[in-house]
Amino acid sequence: MTFIYGPPYTEEKQGFWGSLSSLRGNNSKKWCVIGDSNIVAKPEEKLGGAPFDAAQAKWSEDDAILEKLDRILVSLEWKSSFPKAMGVLDATISSDHAPIVLFLEGMKKKYKRDFKFEAKWLLEEEYTKKVEESWSPGCSGHNTSWFGRKLSRTRIKLRQWSKLKRGQVKGKEEEMKERIRTLQGNS
Repeated sequence: MTFIYGPPYTEEKQGFWGSLSSLRGNNSKKWCVIGDSNIVAKPEEKLGGAPFDAAQAKWSEDDAILEKLDRILVSLEWKSSFPKAMGVLDATISSDHAPIVLFLEGMKKKYKRDFKFEAKWLLEEEYTKKVEESWSPGCSGHNTSWFGRKLSRTRIKLRQWSKLKRGQVKGKEEEMKERIRTLQGNS
């Protein structure tokens, strides 16, 4: 796997891609290149600015056969080893760089995450109410056991409350991200 950030200056691009081709050489090993290539491979990938330059798009030598997946380039040998692999380019929000995620076994189902306290909860009025609700009922037994039960109740209440809040926010966030992807042509 090679991680790249291609040069933005035209006069440096040919040398960069030549070096990358030399790095691969004539071997037929599995190879994956991921990163910002700073190359527009086809006219559909460019909107505005200087016109598309086909000379910059052709960088590989004849013996270096690579398959382009957004900004992930792989050899045929690599692709045959990971046939379910999927590259995902997420929405660009606060940068001109889009996050790239490579899933070797395709998209997996989401897993249940551990409980984590979110500092942003402290800014929510509802947070205090949820904690008070969790701690207000009395618990009998030794101090350490009732303390543990109250912590457990607090974790459960906060997780439920957070899931409800996250669902409301997530819906709006996904809607906005989809609009951004559509505008960026990454839907």
